[in-house]
Amino acid sequence: LFVVGVSGGTTELWLSDATDGGTRRLLAEACSPHDLFIHGASTRFALVTTPLDGLQCSSPGSRFRVDAAGLLEPFDSGAVLLGEGVALDANSLLVRTGLNLVRADLSTGLLGPELLPARGGSFFNSQFVVAGGRALFNVLVHPYGAEPWITDGKPLGTFPLRDIVAGRGSSMIFDGGTPSGTRLFAPFGDGFLMRAFSPDTGSELWFTDGTTVGTKRVSDLTPGPDGSQPIFGGGGGSRSLVF
Repeated sequence: LFVVGVSGGTTELWLSDATDGGTRRLLAEACSPHDLFIHGASTRFALVTTPLDGLQCSSPGSRFRVDAAGLLEPFDSGAVLLGEGVALDANSLLVRTGLNLVRADLSTGLLGPELLPARGGSFFNSQFVVAGGRALFNVLVHPYGAEPWITDGKPLGTFPLRDIVAGRGSSMIFDGGTPSGTRLFAPFGDGFLMRAFSPDTGSELWFTDGTTVGTKRVSDLTPGPDGSQPIFGGGGGSRSLVF
């Protein structure tokens, strides 16, 4: 799957199997590439939108998915990709619907039940990292502040790991001077490393195994409230990680 820009600022969605006869246009007018997501070598999946009644793409109309056979099918108009798409496994990914989070089945295009409490949450500055079929992410959900949550794509497997800053305070914050694009999380071994703030230590290195009791600060690398403000490098290993 790929997109092509043509005259007049229109974007087209195309599909190719690397042959001339197998290269064809799927959509003559699409609001991609922002809503385009391609998953896996054997499963082609995309969420694309078309402009609403000739308006600009800021007002999307019809929404489609592209299945493994390269066929367009209508898709839930409220589904929004999380960045480049958060794939839990080969058959599903997380998408945002309004203020909530749901699991999308890649084989059927169907959306599962909402994963967050009924009031939903704020995904401003949210980040997601996936390992072992689970996604670690930060979200602001009442009555908490912005805290770390985990999900396996099912309601019972979606919960806040810890209310690190009790009440409406937030542990998932960017301190002053934090470089743009700083990652809060990195997969590590059977869990995740993360950068979390608390008033007594500032932003320090934490680890979670995906459970509440297993979510702990690793070390107060810079003693006191200033914090070491760790920044994770690329990748993530089973035994070590540069930060």
